[in-house]
Amino acid sequence: MPNLRNSTIAILGLGLIGGSIAKALKGNAPGATLVGYDGEKEALELALAEQIVDRTGDLNECLESADLVILALPPLIIAEIIPKLPALVNERAVITDVASVKNIISNSLKETPKAFQARFVLGHPIAGSERRGYTASHKTLFYNRKTILSVVDSNLESSISTVREFWQLVGAEVLELDLKSHDKILAA
Repeated sequence: MPNLRNSTIAILGLGLIGGSIAKALKGNAPGATLVGYDGEKEALELALAEQIVDRTGDLNECLESADLVILALPPLIIAEIIPKLPALVNERAVITDVASVKNIISNSLKETPKAFQARFVLGHPIAGSERRGYTASHKTLFYNRKTILSVVDSNLESSISTVREFWQLVGAEVLELDLKSHDKILAA
């Protein structure tokens, strides 16, 4: 994995969370190539016009050269898309998500190859806003906020390090919790 500051990072979903990730990365890792994917054409057009993402495209175009893939989509959509990802990402890509619940994501991952599972590190930033969408995003959303990584035994240490580096790059403090503890604490 190249240094994140000089890598290709695909962000699937450019709403509040994904847009804020893109804006923070653009400011803190200007050498990275940011590739955006979103179902809302307006979000893509704004991100391109503001030069927050370097390019957009269909799912295949966004993923084929990505070193890091960030799934900033609703949990049900992430669970739907996970089975398709192993065929779309390269064999060195690290994948993470931003979903607030992990059980559905974890269950979807069980249907993927072990090598893919080893590179998928579950993540959850504890940040948000009452507003939503790309226009609500801002580069400081994660500053001094916690992000929880739900690391599993099968994760590669290099993948965990990459995801930890990514969250630190956008200003977050990184913690680790097992899956059950994460969902139990967040449900409360």
